Amino acid sequence: MEELFSFRTDRLTSRLQALLFSWRYARKFNARCTFIWPKPRAEYIADDTEHYEFSRIFDLPQLYAQSPDLRVADGPIPKQFQRLWKKHGSQIGKNPVVESLDAFRMGHFHVNGALLAFRTPDEDATQVLDASARLFAELPIRQRMLNLVEKEDPAEFTAIHIRRGDLVPYGREILRAYTKQDWPRMRAKFRMLMAKTVPLTAYREYLKEVRKPALFFSDDETVAQSLCSEAGAPGSRVYRTPKGHLYPIERDFVSMLVMGRCKEVVGGGSVYARFAARTQGSEQRDLRAITHWRDYVDMIWDECLSPEQDAEFYENREKYSTGLIEALRSDEAYLKSSIRITKRAQKLAPPELSG
Repeated sequence: MEELFSFRTDRLTSRLQALLFSWRYARKFNARCTFIWPKPRAEYIADDTEHYEFSRIFDLPQLYAQSPDLRVADGPIPKQFQRLWKKHGSQIGKNPVVESLDAFRMGHFHVNGALLAFRTPDEDATQVLDASARLFAELPIRQRMLNLVEKEDPAEFTAIHIRRGDLVPYGREILRAYTKQDWPRMRAKFRMLMAKTVPLTAYREYLKEVRKPALFFSDDETVAQSLCSEAGAPGSRVYRTPKGHLYPIERDFVSMLVMGRCKEVVGGGSVYARFAARTQGSEQRDLRAITHWRDYVDMIWDECLSPEQDAEFYENREKYSTGLIEALRSDEAYLKSSIRITKRAQKLAPPELSG
C-alpha cells in the first residue's frame, strides 16, 4: 500500500482540516495517510505547547481498528520530510487540482505540507469539502470529550464566533510595513486580516438586527463578554468550557464541537468557525458579506492599536489612515483580489441582512 505523509504546524482546526483533505485524497487512490502531529509553535498556543497530542481528543486504538488507512503520529516532523517539502513543495503547494498521488512523490516518499482541499480534475471543491466533513465522523472522539460537550445543549442558540488572538497584532504590523514602504508585507498582512476576521462593527450591526439568543465564542473572553452585554439578545451568554482542568487542545476541541452544534454559526473567515459548522452540520453565516475593505482600515485603529504603545499612529490617525488607503488602492490587482473576499462571502450572508 502506498503512503502519503502529511503534516501541519498550525492550530487545531487547520491541522484537522489538512488531515481530512490528505486522508480523503489518499483513500481515493487506495493509499494510506500518515499525518504527523507536532507540538504547536508558541505563537499559536502561548499557554501550553507540551500537551497538544492528537491522542488527547481522539481514541487511537479504536481509530486504527476501524480505519487501517489512517495513522496519526504525535511527535516532531522528520527533518527529511521538511527538507523534501521545502525543496519540492512549491510544485503542488498552490494548486488543489492534482492528477494522481504521484504528484506528491519526493524521492522515496509521498509528502504533503499544504492546507489545500486536493482534488482530481473530475471533482469540484464542494464535493471535496462535503466528503472531508463526512470523514470527520469516522474519527472516534474520546469519551471524556463527548461527556464535556454533552453538558451543553446549544441546539436553539446562534453561535457568535469572534476571532482575535493572533490577528490583532496584524494591525500594528500593517502600519509598520507601511512606514517602511514594505508594500508586499503590508498588503499580505492586510489581506490576512480581511480573510480571517471581521470588525466588531459588523457584529454589532448583525446583533442589532437579529435578536436571537446567542452563545458567544472567542479567544478573547473580554471582547466576547463586552459584545454580549452590549448587544446580545435576552438569554445570550459567553460560552465557557465546563469546570475542571483542560489542556488547550481539549478546551479548543470541546468549544468547537459545542459551537458546531448550535443552530447556526456567525463569524468571519476563521477556519475554526467554518470547520465547526461544516463538520457538525450547522448553517454558516459570514459577516464579511456586510463589510467593505475600508472597514478594516478603521478596524486597525478601533481594535488593534494601543494609545500607549502606538502613540505615533494613534495621534495621527487621519494621516496614516489616508496614506494606507492610497497605498492599498495603488495596486489595482491586489485591491480586486481583496474585494473578492467580501464578494465571495455574499453566498453565506445572513438572510436578515442580505437585502
